[in-house]
Amino acid sequence: MCGIKKIIIGVATVLLLNLMYLLFMMATYCLPTQGQLRDNIGDSLSVWVNEVNCVKPLFDDYGFYLDSFSDMIWANAATISTGDAFKDTVRQPYKVTSQQFTDQETYNNLVAALYYADESSESEYSRYWNLQIGWIKILFQFVTIREIRFLLFSLTSIIAFILLLVLHREGRGIVIPIFGGMYMTSLILHSTCLSFFGDIVIALSGMLFIACRYKTEWYKKWEYLVYIVIGSLTFANAPLVAPVLTLGMCLLVSVLLRKSSDRQASSWLLLITDSVCWGVGYLGTLLFKQILSQIILGYQTGTDTIAQWIGFDFGIGDRFRILFNNFARLFSPQVVKIPIIVLFIVFAVWGIIKAGRKIDYILQVIFISMYPIGWILLVARHAQHYFTSNILCVFIAGVSAVLVSKIDFSKL
Repeated sequence: MCGIKKIIIGVATVLLLNLMYLLFMMATYCLPTQGQLRDNIGDSLSVWVNEVNCVKPLFDDYGFYLDSFSDMIWANAATISTGDAFKDTVRQPYKVTSQQFTDQETYNNLVAALYYADESSESEYSRYWNLQIGWIKILFQFVTIREIRFLLFSLTSIIAFILLLVLHREGRGIVIPIFGGMYMTSLILHSTCLSFFGDIVIALSGMLFIACRYKTEWYKKWEYLVYIVIGSLTFANAPLVAPVLTLGMCLLVSVLLRKSSDRQASSWLLLITDSVCWGVGYLGTLLFKQILSQIILGYQTGTDTIAQWIGFDFGIGDRFRILFNNFARLFSPQVVKIPIIVLFIVFAVWGIIKAGRKIDYILQVIFISMYPIGWILLVARHAQHYFTSNILCVFIAGVSAVLVSKIDFSKL
């Protein structure tokens, strides 16, 4: 297929996906916001109120942060419907009584949205599609946050389990690093958070799809399109939370399954092409949403927000400090994780000495492992948030893959 035709199909795919996002969100804004939805969100307040004053809700540890702050904003937005589903989709309004960005104020805003809407002013989250607002609008019609969290955890666990089963057929050299990355970042546990669930389930689903289809002629023909879709979904559902997770983990699975030599220019070209296509899907979706906002609202806030989160006023020292803090959260709690890391390294060194083998795709794996580090250094202001350390799953899985892949398990 010629390059021009691929570009046309890629652009058409991004446009079609964004049209689907628009229609989905418009449909959810047509759902009733009275009755069961408000009752279920109201019942959920008893869960969130216990988390308001707790900065480290999970295990009282910074490495297990649950973003109730953002989740309450999405629940707040789920209660709003002005009657104009199209404009609501573009604006994504929510109620506020204060512009202070604290868990307590966000909780107060949610209470006001539920019971004192007439006394509240209106803010908006127009810069993103925020598909999570759409699907929680549906879920809150039937269940509370307790049940939603359990459903998200169950779905993620099932996908992860199936993924590991599929990868197991390809050998321990790919199962161990992928499992290790998921374990070190507690991805399955973090999926109970509405804001984290999107990136995690997109990453796991993308990895599973690649693992099941990578040998087929269809996938070889349309691989670039798969990464465009993954990138687009990543921005549309949970932008800037941990986007490199979906790219890095899918690329790692691709490289580890193919085992293409670093000496082959075609393997590097494919790696770069897939990365670029992911970026096309991600940034193309951003542009579509912002152009629509500019046309409908007369303004857009997406590009300004991106510039803000990059933190142009941050120096090199600030950026490396933030990188260090992300690694500190990654290895927390140290009393558990550090001994496990030491034991893994000892096992890997012993395995390499006992049954070492030569592999020639290490450089590609190391290259992918650097993606989250590059993201943290670039988007430094946003990388200060606790949940950003989730993207280091790519780093852990990549480094582990380099070590484990050098062991011939059949000789042990």
